[in-house]
Amino acid sequence: MSELTTIFLAKILLATVGIGFAALFYFFRKNQFFRKFLIGVFIPFVILASWGFLNFDKNLIDVGYWDIYHYYLNAKYFDELGYFDLYRASLVANTENGGPFKNVTNVRDLSTQIQTIPDNRSTNTESLRAKFSPARWEEFRADVKFFFEKLDPVVLTDRGYNASPTWNKTGSLIANALPLTNPAAIPIIYALDILILVGIFGIITAFFGIVPALFFVLLLGVNPLEMRPLQFAFLRLDWLLALVGSIALWRKQKFGLSGALLAFSAFLRIFPVVLLAGAIVQAGLEFWRKRKISPAFQRFFLGCTIAALVLLLYGSLDQANHFDFSRWVDFAKKISIHSQTASNQRSGINYLVPAAIDFLRLPVKLLMLGLFAWAIRRAPSEKLIPLSLLLVPVVTAPASYYFCSVAVLVLAFADLAKKENALGLSCILLAFILETFGVIHENVYHNSDTSYYWSGLFFILSVVLLFIVEGTKTQARKIKSRQG
Repeated sequence: MSELTTIFLAKILLATVGIGFAALFYFFRKNQFFRKFLIGVFIPFVILASWGFLNFDKNLIDVGYWDIYHYYLNAKYFDELGYFDLYRASLVANTENGGPFKNVTNVRDLSTQIQTIPDNRSTNTESLRAKFSPARWEEFRADVKFFFEKLDPVVLTDRGYNASPTWNKTGSLIANALPLTNPAAIPIIYALDILILVGIFGIITAFFGIVPALFFVLLLGVNPLEMRPLQFAFLRLDWLLALVGSIALWRKQKFGLSGALLAFSAFLRIFPVVLLAGAIVQAGLEFWRKRKISPAFQRFFLGCTIAALVLLLYGSLDQANHFDFSRWVDFAKKISIHSQTASNQRSGINYLVPAAIDFLRLPVKLLMLGLFAWAIRRAPSEKLIPLSLLLVPVVTAPASYYFCSVAVLVLAFADLAKKENALGLSCILLAFILETFGVIHENVYHNSDTSYYWSGLFFILSVVLLFIVEGTKTQARKIKSRQG
């Protein structure tokens, strides 16, 4: 039995335990003593899952240098590199350093996403160096050597640095404050995401209770997709913290702050903007019927708009804190090119419906949008933001590691005293189990086959969860009608 098979059989076991826990927790919903006993039994499995999220597939001391090379280095020298010159400048620095990379034969042109032969012409070299001051160039050379000694040349075929200008401004401040000559720099960098995970756990526990928090961690740990870019990396989970905070504040009816945090999440990673969908549908229907929008939605959208304007300006600041709005233009160009480049690490409707019949993509997307609007139109308020996550693979095709956000669906099914919520959580875990069997069959974390398989599973899961939500409302109306 291969190591990968052993790892994923463990994930199946943990997911099965989660399904059993959800069923028992619902069945004994009136027995508080036994529920506390179940939580005590469940906690060791969740701890094992949390370790699995970070380390099932690698040694504890391994650091995500691949990811940190892109996000630390490009953020630190963004004023000189922009979105397109990281690899070219790194190769020039590598040549001047005399290595450690030797005979690099393939590098991705980040302005086109096409892999090419390295360009070592002197004019190209001088134009890149001219963007740096002499002191900054020497520091850049040393930083490149630091990373190249820990990586291999295939890193230069990655798709590059895709952080938003908002993330970049904060990332630049941190990177410039933590020079690699400081031995504590790398531990501090990857500790940030660990602290974020602790913060997320604390927020969910405080606002939703210990059981949803445990399930959130379990879903992170048993996720069978490629999670390594999130492991010991550089601020890869800040958007998730903002998203969870937005949902928590909505639950406490702090609608303005909830909208602001959702905008923050979207300005960090863009795709969370889709999670506005549920609020837009209900507010739109409310306006259609009553010709007005409730104060809750008004405050939510106002908070979102104000935060968006602030974050737009913040992301436009360069290292000297001068406004440079061209950063957003370059970012739009980079993301446009990036999103049009096929990848076996992405999943979504575009990958579920093959290019040979791409004329079916739009009808399938419209079908899902219609189903979502139908199910969410009278959904409970606390489900609006987390259930909108189901539309993310409909309107975009996220990389596999962004499906860590599936754990957010826990917050739509947090109350396990209700049968539909226990069923919803069980369906999510079942989808992970089925995907895990696909990974074992392919003997690889994520390739074209497992990506296609997950695209289909997530599509089915979304339909099932939306019908569970709609069925719950229908049943409630029938009960109310009989009582009346």
